[in-house]
Amino acid sequence: MARIITYPIDSQVTGGDKVIGTDSQTSFTKNFSVSDIVDYINISSSVDSQTLRYRFQVLTVAKPDLEKGTISFDPPVGDTYPFDSVSDFVISDYSLKYVSQGKLTDISSFYNSLIGSRVLITNTKDISEFGVYDWDSSSPYKPTPNYHNIGLTKIYGAGSLKKDEEYFISLLSWNSSVIGGDKTFVFTQGTPLPQWDIVHNLNKFPSVSVVNSFKEEVFGKVDYINKNRVTVTFAAPFSGQAYCN
Repeated sequence: MARIITYPIDSQVTGGDKVIGTDSQTSFTKNFSVSDIVDYINISSSVDSQTLRYRFQVLTVAKPDLEKGTISFDPPVGDTYPFDSVSDFVISDYSLKYVSQGKLTDISSFYNSLIGSRVLITNTKDISEFGVYDWDSSSPYKPTPNYHNIGLTKIYGAGSLKKDEEYFISLLSWNSSVIGGDKTFVFTQGTPLPQWDIVHNLNKFPSVSVVNSFKEEVFGKVDYINKNRVTVTFAAPFSGQAYCN
């Protein structure tokens, strides 16, 4: 029987090559493909420990439950969704890194700190599929705990998000007002409503100005619920954005 030390060295490594190792759950000796090892390193962020990586989950009537480590849309969209059409999404409070490692660290406070910043969202395997957005708002997703609804303004989009593929979120420019100075908040109302409920978390009673989807100013009745929440009531339902300063 040949010893393992007599095996020739392969200097041309490919994804389909196998290595021998021990399964941590069963202690059995198994073969592991190089491509599977690479996927684990990428998903778990074992090298780049701060990677914001998520899988695009398509919601359906048959499977309404949100999965950890995902980005999805409410209302649901198809198996592909153009980056050019994205104006908001629902994101898990846990990136795939923490899901794969079993360490459910809540990173939603970081979503709040991105408000007013510009981000890049890219397909992990095809950088030509991407979108650039202003990160306008972050608020708890009311139907399900441990998820946030993110409001965005599209700058540019190319290609589409695809079902079950994975995506990076990268910071392009940061709004420094999140650490001091006069804070601002941009709220995006995607569904036309006659009353907007705005959780801005500015810890003050801000001035509020509103525009519709055509960027035309609209006036409404502003009620300050507390230092972190206001409602704005209008004569008719519409969608648009509210700027809290």
